[in-house]
Amino acid sequence: MRNVNRGFVAMHRGEVVDSLQEQYPEAFLLLCQIARRARVEACPILGLEKGEALIGDWKKAGLKSERRYRTAKKRLETCRISTFRATAKGTVARLVDTSVFSNSLPSSDEPSDRQPTGNRRTGDGRVTTKNNDNKENNENHDKHTGPQAGVCGSEFVDKINKLRPGWRKPAALNKTERELMAGGSAEQMAELSDADWAMLGRFMRYKPRPGEDYWQPNLRHKFIETIDGVFRSAGTWAYKHEQPKTNNNPHDIWK
Repeated sequence: MRNVNRGFVAMHRGEVVDSLQEQYPEAFLLLCQIARRARVEACPILGLEKGEALIGDWKKAGLKSERRYRTAKKRLETCRISTFRATAKGTVARLVDTSVFSNSLPSSDEPSDRQPTGNRRTGDGRVTTKNNDNKENNENHDKHTGPQAGVCGSEFVDKINKLRPGWRKPAALNKTERELMAGGSAEQMAELSDADWAMLGRFMRYKPRPGEDYWQPNLRHKFIETIDGVFRSAGTWAYKHEQPKTNNNPHDIWK
């Protein structure tokens, strides 16, 4: 079995890693520890698959309290960068998004006690570089470098854009909108069911009657920023306009 310490960890530069480090530094520290310990190949003895790691002592990640550790875990899960599961040996983390970190084993001709530097010649006389060695990592990273890749709440972009025709192009969120999603709006949206989104769609298409005052923002960033207010207003609208006359429970409209 290969030694996991022979592997390399690549950190990919870009707005995803910048946003995570700037806005959620403790989540970034925890992710660093996960990436450093993540297996580059499965280990049946430890019961770990490729990309999984035993977190170990969270204090060694630079976190100051268990509460901050739990908050950092929740943030990584919300951003869908890592998942976590409890085992008898401790908490196991899994890297599920390589837009920040990825790891791999060195090529077979690379000495195990040093990282490859410069050019070297293979057995068949070809000259290779560490860029060739990392080709697979780069190709994997390219899959995650789209305008929404790795951004917190990116899974909600299509649902948001369907609410108003004018939001469909450009479909990608701008910097302000991505920051709002990462700032908490994505967590609120994660609580909404498919029925809730369907109700929001009907609400946003509704043309208020004289005297009605509902919060139906025309700007996408305002919808993202005030999703809680929009949803409350939609709930009020649905209770008045969609509730069956025999139904006295406003929550039944979302079942």
